[in-house]
Amino acid sequence: MMPKSHPSKNNRSTSAHSSNNRNENNVSTRVSAEIQSATFLGPIPHPAILEGYEKIVPGAAERILIMAESSMKHQQQYDNALLEASKNRQHEVRFLVF
Repeated sequence: MMPKSHPSKNNRSTSAHSSNNRNENNVSTRVSAEIQSATFLGPIPHPAILEGYEKIVPGAAERILIMAESSMKHQQQYDNALLEASKNRQHEVRFLVF
């Protein structure tokens, strides 16, 4: 089963207001910050990230897709070989028991 690539964003804003930031004219200063995080799951980056790679290195998106396809094909071949080896082992054990 292929995991899907999807973003999960968490936005958090913080602000600080302090009486120590007041100058002689009673003007206050407000400082705020925003923290963003994103999580991607799967062999292929989120389309926006993929587009960014493509802008930097033309052809990169296709290369990344080919790499992901190749990796999945290899994993499927490995899984199939492991399954066949397990079936053969079970058959050998049954033969030796009788």
